Amino acid sequence: MKYPQQLFTSASKRALTTNDLIHYYSKEHLGILVRVVVIVVTTALVMIPVSLLFTLKTSDMLRLVIVLVFTLVFPTMIAAFTRAKNHEVFAIVAAYVQIAFSKSLSLSAPRFNEHSCYMAFAS
Repeated sequence: MKYPQQLFTSASKRALTTNDLIHYYSKEHLGILVRVVVIVVTTALVMIPVSLLFTLKTSDMLRLVIVLVFTLVFPTMIAAFTRAKNHEVFAIVAAYVQIAFSKSLSLSAPRFNEHSCYMAFAS
């Protein structure tokens, strides 16, 4: 018996048939595989744009394009592969943007530190 068949079938499912061409797969085992794939994909959809925004020193326009592309891909994946309702997808996207991009997307705004604030009040 091949390894994927051993992995995704239980002994009780294998006993249902004697035909080598017919295989009954366990819903529980396939469910675990699906959960692992979902975890990997969602982690990638969060980490790839964040790491791109931190490592690429490019124009603000390219950074906004990265944010836009991944913000469009994420809800598309959610809507395609889940039964989420419209308001749930909206809430998921809002949380995704807040978590993934709030700290990593700092555009060309003036940056202040404690010394620049102190100097502004001291003069």
